Amino acid sequence: MGGNLVVTDITLEGQLEILNYVARDCYDANGTLRDHNVPWLQASMFTISNVKNKLTAVGCDTVANIWAEREGRESTYFTGCMSYCEERDLLDLNGSCSGVGCCQVSIPSGLKNLNISVTSYYNHTNVWDFNPCSYAFVTAETKFTFNNKSFDELANITSLPLVLDWAIGNEPCKVAEHKSDYACKQNSICQDPANRSGYICKCKVGYEGNPYLPTGCQDIDECKDSNKHDCVYQSKCFNTPGNFTCSCPKGFRGDGRKVGTRCTRNELNVIKISIAFSLCVLVVIVGSSWLFFINKKRKLLNMKNKFFRQNGGLLLQQELHEREASTETILDEKVANERAVEQIKEVAKLAKRCLSIKGEERPSMKEVAQELEDLRKLTCQHPWAEVAVNIEETQFLLGQASSVSTYVSN
Repeated sequence: MGGNLVVTDITLEGQLEILNYVARDCYDANGTLRDHNVPWLQASMFTISNVKNKLTAVGCDTVANIWAEREGRESTYFTGCMSYCEERDLLDLNGSCSGVGCCQVSIPSGLKNLNISVTSYYNHTNVWDFNPCSYAFVTAETKFTFNNKSFDELANITSLPLVLDWAIGNEPCKVAEHKSDYACKQNSICQDPANRSGYICKCKVGYEGNPYLPTGCQDIDECKDSNKHDCVYQSKCFNTPGNFTCSCPKGFRGDGRKVGTRCTRNELNVIKISIAFSLCVLVVIVGSSWLFFINKKRKLLNMKNKFFRQNGGLLLQQELHEREASTETILDEKVANERAVEQIKEVAKLAKRCLSIKGEERPSMKEVAQELEDLRKLTCQHPWAEVAVNIEETQFLLGQASSVSTYVSN
């Protein structure tokens, strides 16, 4: 390459940064040339990046030119720019490089073997007191910003960064992929550069590393870095080879991504949960009520049993048990021998019901009076019928006018 170059950076994206010489053109107060150079770069295996670099010229009496070869063409490329100013105070020092004290132009793609020159119109005689020199260079656009110190700073700078583009070989991907020396390894893809011949290798989406190493590119775990995935906060991130997925929690639906359907609550599950909760509440209420009434009934039964024992109920029960026998045994023999035994049995049964221990089995006085009245009507010829009937008492018990006729025996 005609000399030693300082390499400041190499990227896997196919770029190489070197320090390239700055062209200068300096004069003394009389307009006599005292310093002049014409830098050149001859590196045919590289092309000058038209994306990263620009031609820049600095000075108030300055004309800068470059000429170079273009890849695939036999002709020479030539371009340049001019900057002019008469007073330092008139300089546009807000960072602009638009022709007043500084000019800048873009370069085309595919430039090789660069040459730079810079000259002046009046040998800086009109501006020598604040600008005795002109400068020109092709450098990375981000590496230089024009300001009010640029004239003084460039006087002490001999080189600035220049970005070159590199590639593998001279053949495109469709040819290189079938050769034994194909450079792209595992999990990488081949790419044809837009501004030069050959090819470069890049990691597939979701992978990172050096695609030229034997192990190739490695999977990126996007879930470890929130800046590399777009899962919403409700969802959970799962890493997959070269990608990731987002999973919504139970009860939600969607793809879990910020740019997608996100995670929305499943309305059907909400309805199911609401119904289940309502049923549980209903079961608790019904169960509590049932237990309350069972407990209340049990307390009432215990109280009845307590009062039954306290009032001699056990003795009365024992007495009734001893007297329990055939209905005929509680009848007088003379009465039993009479012809109205069946009616007397009915009266005995009625008396037995009246003596029942359970209150709900005992008939009311009105019912007793009604049954006795019915029996009396059927046995009006029986000697019992000679007993006078108290019509007023019967009417009171029955609650209605009685049509009972009193039978008085002679």
